[in-house]
Amino acid sequence: MTPTAADARSGLATALAAWKRLPVLAAALDARDAVYLVVDPSDARILHAPEAAADLAAALTGSTLAGLIHQIGTAAAGDEKPRLARLQMVTQYEFARAGIITEEMIYVAHRENVCRETMLAGAEAALADGQS
Repeated sequence: MTPTAADARSGLATALAAWKRLPVLAAALDARDAVYLVVDPSDARILHAPEAAADLAAALTGSTLAGLIHQIGTAAAGDEKPRLARLQMVTQYEFARAGIITEEMIYVAHRENVCRETMLAGAEAALADGQS
Protein backbone atom coordinates (compact mmCIF):
# COMPACT_ATOMS: atom_id res chain seq x y z
CA MET A 1 0.00 0.00 0.00
CA THR A 2 1.36 3.39 -0.99
CA PRO A 3 1.10 6.16 1.59
CA THR A 4 -1.01 9.17 0.66
CA ALA A 5 0.38 12.70 0.50
CA ALA A 6 -1.32 13.47 3.82
CA ASP A 7 0.35 10.42 5.40
CA ALA A 8 3.71 11.53 4.03
CA ARG A 9 3.24 15.09 5.41
CA SER A 10 2.14 13.66 8.75
CA GLY A 11 5.18 11.39 8.86
CA LEU A 12 7.46 14.28 7.95
CA ALA A 13 5.91 16.49 10.62
CA THR A 14 6.42 13.72 13.18
CA ALA A 15 10.03 13.25 12.10
CA LEU A 16 10.77 17.00 12.23
CA ALA A 17 9.23 17.21 15.71
CA ALA A 18 11.43 14.31 16.86
CA TRP A 19 14.54 15.88 15.34
CA LYS A 20 13.79 19.20 17.04
CA ARG A 21 13.88 17.40 20.39
CA LEU A 22 17.48 16.32 19.77
CA PRO A 23 19.87 18.89 21.29
CA VAL A 24 22.33 18.62 18.39
CA LEU A 25 19.60 19.46 15.83
CA ALA A 26 17.23 21.72 17.78
CA ALA A 27 19.13 24.97 17.31
CA ALA A 28 19.79 24.32 13.63
CA LEU A 29 16.18 23.45 12.82
CA ASP A 30 14.59 26.21 14.89
CA ALA A 31 16.72 29.07 13.59
CA ARG A 32 14.67 31.55 11.59
CA ASP A 33 17.22 31.61 8.77
CA ALA A 34 17.95 27.86 8.87
CA VAL A 35 18.91 26.37 5.53
CA TYR A 36 18.39 22.64 5.39
CA LEU A 37 16.74 20.10 3.14
CA VAL A 38 14.92 16.89 3.94
CA VAL A 39 15.48 14.53 1.04
CA ASP A 40 14.22 11.10 0.07
CA PRO A 41 17.23 9.29 -1.39
CA SER A 42 15.17 6.40 -2.72
CA ASP A 43 12.95 8.76 -4.71
CA ALA A 44 15.64 11.41 -5.43
CA ARG A 45 13.44 14.30 -4.35
CA ILE A 46 13.28 17.04 -1.76
CA LEU A 47 10.57 16.38 0.81
CA HIS A 48 10.89 19.61 2.78
CA ALA A 49 12.79 22.88 2.67
CA PRO A 50 12.22 25.80 5.04
CA GLU A 51 11.58 29.24 3.58
CA ALA A 52 15.25 30.21 3.90
CA ALA A 53 16.21 27.24 1.71
CA ALA A 54 13.52 27.74 -0.95
CA ASP A 55 15.90 29.18 -3.57
CA LEU A 56 18.41 26.40 -2.97
CA ALA A 57 15.68 23.73 -3.25
CA ALA A 58 14.41 25.28 -6.48
CA ALA A 59 17.93 25.32 -7.95
CA LEU A 60 18.57 21.67 -7.16
CA THR A 61 17.21 19.59 -10.00
CA GLY A 62 18.21 16.62 -12.09
CA SER A 63 21.84 15.58 -11.83
CA THR A 64 22.62 18.34 -9.31
CA LEU A 65 20.03 16.93 -6.88
CA ALA A 66 21.18 13.37 -7.59
CA GLY A 67 24.77 14.39 -6.85
CA LEU A 68 23.76 16.02 -3.57
CA ILE A 69 21.79 12.95 -2.50
CA HIS A 70 24.77 10.75 -3.38
CA GLN A 71 27.03 13.04 -1.31
CA ILE A 72 24.64 12.74 1.65
CA GLY A 73 24.58 8.97 1.32
CA THR A 74 28.36 8.69 1.33
CA ALA A 75 29.00 11.40 3.96
CA ALA A 76 27.84 9.18 6.79
CA ALA A 77 27.24 5.79 5.20
CA GLY A 78 27.36 3.89 8.50
CA ASP A 79 24.82 6.10 10.27
CA GLU A 80 21.27 5.02 10.80
CA LYS A 81 18.58 6.94 8.95
CA PRO A 82 17.52 9.70 9.25
CA ARG A 83 20.85 11.42 9.43
CA LEU A 84 22.17 14.93 9.41
CA ALA A 85 24.97 15.38 6.94
CA ARG A 86 26.87 18.63 6.91
CA LEU A 87 27.86 19.29 3.34
CA GLN A 88 30.19 21.96 2.10
CA MET A 89 30.07 23.61 -1.25
CA VAL A 90 33.69 24.43 -1.83
CA THR A 91 33.79 26.42 -5.07
CA GLN A 92 32.12 29.63 -6.13
CA TYR A 93 30.81 27.70 -9.12
CA GLU A 94 28.92 25.31 -6.84
CA PHE A 95 27.44 28.22 -4.90
CA ALA A 96 26.43 29.96 -8.13
CA ARG A 97 24.81 26.80 -9.51
CA ALA A 98 22.78 26.59 -6.30
CA GLY A 99 21.68 30.22 -6.67
CA ILE A 100 23.70 31.44 -3.68
CA ILE A 101 25.58 34.74 -3.90
CA THR A 102 28.64 34.83 -1.67
CA GLU A 103 30.64 37.75 -0.28
CA GLU A 104 33.45 36.85 -2.67
CA MET A 105 31.10 37.15 -5.65
CA ILE A 106 29.94 40.56 -4.47
CA TYR A 107 33.55 41.69 -4.01
CA VAL A 108 34.57 40.57 -7.51
CA ALA A 109 31.48 42.10 -9.11
CA HIS A 110 32.18 45.40 -7.35
CA ARG A 111 35.86 45.33 -8.34
CA GLU A 112 34.99 44.60 -11.96
CA ASN A 113 32.39 47.37 -12.04
CA VAL A 114 34.81 49.89 -10.50
CA CYS A 115 37.14 49.40 -13.48
CA ARG A 116 34.20 49.66 -15.86
CA GLU A 117 32.94 52.82 -14.16
CA THR A 118 36.43 54.38 -14.33
CA MET A 119 36.69 53.62 -18.05
CA LEU A 120 33.17 54.95 -18.66
CA ALA A 121 33.95 58.18 -16.79
CA GLY A 122 37.14 58.59 -18.84
CA ALA A 123 35.21 58.05 -22.08
CA GLU A 124 32.55 60.57 -21.06
CA ALA A 125 35.26 63.13 -20.20
CA ALA A 126 36.94 62.56 -23.56
CA LEU A 127 33.62 63.05 -25.37
CA ALA A 128 32.98 66.23 -23.40
CA ASP A 129 36.39 67.54 -24.51
CA GLY A 130 35.40 67.00 -28.14
CA GLN A 131 37.28 63.77 -28.72
CA SER A 132 35.52 60.94 -30.47
